[in-house]
Amino acid sequence: MTPSIIIDNNHRYLTKIESETKQIPLFPVSHYEKKLRLGVETAKTNNKNYRITEIQVNLSMTDGVKPVYELFLVYSAFVKIVYPDVNEAIIEEDLKKQALNILLDDICSIVYQVTRDAGLPFMIHTDTLGNPIYETNKVCSEHKRDIGGLTDVMGQETDIVSEWDRIDFQWLISLQWAKNDQDLLETVQGFLDVYSNQVGKEALIDYESLPIYKCYYRFLTPIEYHHPDFKECAESVWSMLFQMLFGSFQAQCNVVDNEDGFPEIEFTFQGFERRTVSSLSLDELKELLSDLLTEALTDISVKLLDFRDASIMSIELPLNNQLIPERDFYRLFNTCVSDENASFLGTMYERIKECNIQTLLYQS
Repeated sequence: MTPSIIIDNNHRYLTKIESETKQIPLFPVSHYEKKLRLGVETAKTNNKNYRITEIQVNLSMTDGVKPVYELFLVYSAFVKIVYPDVNEAIIEEDLKKQALNILLDDICSIVYQVTRDAGLPFMIHTDTLGNPIYETNKVCSEHKRDIGGLTDVMGQETDIVSEWDRIDFQWLISLQWAKNDQDLLETVQGFLDVYSNQVGKEALIDYESLPIYKCYYRFLTPIEYHHPDFKECAESVWSMLFQMLFGSFQAQCNVVDNEDGFPEIEFTFQGFERRTVSSLSLDELKELLSDLLTEALTDISVKLLDFRDASIMSIELPLNNQLIPERDFYRLFNTCVSDENASFLGTMYERIKECNIQTLLYQS
């Protein structure tokens, strides 16, 4: 029987990180040569049911001659072996492969956050990994200790939510929501690769860099509204959800007055029929966000590629709640009402106008 492993969310740790910028970045990250190496080490403990696994990440960037940036980190986890009595060699090999797959989402998020703070945002994709470098049969003496006290608390619940587990824009773009559906993951990841090649990888760095935000969402002014209070959810999600719902070509949205203060957002979209945002469970919120993002990127954003050279992609607009006149809206796209692609822009503008009408009384 092939052994399987369990890694509890409470027992994953960033144990070491070293980051150094060798020279001030002058170009986008796509202009630098990048080298990524992953190493996996395992360590025994005095309890045969448990191991310690360490994932080592080495990332370096150069301008072709001189080093620009270097990152080294170690991410560790206490691993429970479900079938500890099988052959040790099988356990070791299983540890290396399964632990890396389980911990990879955490590592990708940490690498992205650290490199973004350095001004060189780097997102690990599965096709950039190559062949990880495995350190075989490595047993670190400092880890050979009794963890009996630790095993007593394995699996207990905790209210602490790590940064890379929080639902925010980066959670959406890193496809955390699709990781349990391999076919969907490959389909959406393939589209994102093609999409980023068209508009530049920097367009996926943050929400306001997306072409759909620059061309569309920024005209949909969010308001305060009733929503759940999930500890796993960043506050920025609620304004993104508002814009994606009202900007969806498939959704029907209504702002419903509430005597208790903030209004309710009632919507119908795909499997959701006349639901309020405040009634969503965490799993329903994840499903809704993933479906809205899929529509936004694979439907609306594809059509926006025709306008990637338009002035709207670079112009900075003043922040105000006033509805932009329709002619001015078309002018931002270097087009007019009579153009053949005006129908798509007309649909966008109608959604913007409807959102403005419904939210006018609640705009601050």
